[in-house]
Amino acid sequence: MKKLIFTSFLALLCGWLASVPARAVSIDFDPSSHTVQADDTLSVDIVISGLGKLIVSAFDLDVLYDPQLLLNQSIDFGPWLGDPTLFEVLEYPTGPATDPWVGVLDFSAVSLLPDAGLKALQQSANGTLTLATLNFDVLQNGTADLQFSWGPGNMIVLAPEPGTVLLLAGGLLAGAFCQRLGRKAS
Repeated sequence: MKKLIFTSFLALLCGWLASVPARAVSIDFDPSSHTVQADDTLSVDIVISGLGKLIVSAFDLDVLYDPQLLLNQSIDFGPWLGDPTLFEVLEYPTGPATDPWVGVLDFSAVSLLPDAGLKALQQSANGTLTLATLNFDVLQNGTADLQFSWGPGNMIVLAPEPGTVLLLAGGLLAGAFCQRLGRKAS
C-alpha cells in the first residue's frame, strides 16, 4: 500500500512538473541595428527578457565592437541587482572599456542581496531587465555591429524564485521519509 501511495505521489508530481511551460530567456541589444555618424554618441541597452518568475543574480559579459568606429566612454549598470552605494552589488568595470584598442568590453555585476530581496526588486520589470547601457563616442560614419562573445567565464546567473527551492526541498524530505519508512518495514 505504501509503495502504491508513493508511486502515485511521484507520478502526480512528475505530471505537474511536466505541465509547467518552458521559457526561452533571451539577451539582446536595444536598439539592435546601429547606423552611426561621426562625432555622435551611441547608447545601447543590454536587455534580458523572458525571465518569467526567474531572477538575475549576477552576469559577466563580453561585448565585441569595432574600435575604429566606436570608442567606449562609460557603462551604466541597471538598478535590478541592487544599489552599489549601499554595497548591495559589486560592478566591474566602473569606467570605460577594459581594452578599447581591441574592441572588447568586459563587464560584470554580482548582487549581494538575498533571493527574496532580488525578487522584490525585479518583480516590477515583468520579466524584462536592462542589465546595462553602453555609451560610445562615434569616430566615423558606418554601421556599428555589436556582438556578444560567449567564451569561458561569460555567464548570466538565473535563480529560481524561492518557492521553487521550497518545492525541491519538500521533495527531498519526502523521499528521505519514504526511504526511512521502507527500512523500518524491512
